[in-house]
Amino acid sequence: MTEVQTFTLEASGSQSIRLGINWTPLLRDKLEGNRAYSPSKDNLKRVIRLRAGMATLWIFALLFRITLILWPLATKLDAYRWKLGLRLKNLYTYLSQKDLPSYDLDLCCFCYAGGKLVGSVLPSRTEMFGKVGWLEFFNHSGDDVTGIGDIFDEELIVKLKAIDERIDRLFFVILSKNHGFNRIKDGTWALFDTTHETQLTSRSLKTQSANRGYVMAEASRKNGNWVIIEILEFFPVADNETPVHESVDRVLQKYLNTLQNLK
Repeated sequence: MTEVQTFTLEASGSQSIRLGINWTPLLRDKLEGNRAYSPSKDNLKRVIRLRAGMATLWIFALLFRITLILWPLATKLDAYRWKLGLRLKNLYTYLSQKDLPSYDLDLCCFCYAGGKLVGSVLPSRTEMFGKVGWLEFFNHSGDDVTGIGDIFDEELIVKLKAIDERIDRLFFVILSKNHGFNRIKDGTWALFDTTHETQLTSRSLKTQSANRGYVMAEASRKNGNWVIIEILEFFPVADNETPVHESVDRVLQKYLNTLQNLK
């Protein structure tokens, strides 16, 4: 079992954090970005021709090695054959992914005041459900629907010191739109203290769980400080017809009392 960590951001500091997530996109998305793609018959014909060419090269390399005993040249041809085979494999994977939805993870934050959900920060929008003031203390990088990004595919900066004092709990969550986390390749997340860009933690999302929700951590007020506790748990996500904040709130309610008792 993974040991969770706890971090305290002192009131004397900036109390600003940055979270980031990334994952490896489908090969199709690597080559085409987020542009829709449908392979044509001409592309499939090219695959057949390239495969025939690979077989011809393999036979040629074998005969060349046996009859001429030119090992250095044969080795080079053999290496070229393997490179060509890898390219063909990638091309075949690329074409076979035409109907697959992209890996699409969303970095989210859910805000609580007195045990009640009062706001949510999603890649596409920020919402406030109670009379607690606007959430201008959040800065989300936006929705990356494919996983093609730089260091992180999605990022969220939270200015904890500026948050309305009535908000006392924050939960940081990752939601997968189309796939269970067991199908997400090389997913990771990290947390930074932006005062000196210090990395507090970095975690892998590798799992056997087919659930589409993951609770990263919880942040809460304590004596003027903000205390961040890792949670690191996957959870099932309700049908798409259910509003996101309602579905996640039902899951997070179980942590409200549990984590409070740990402090």
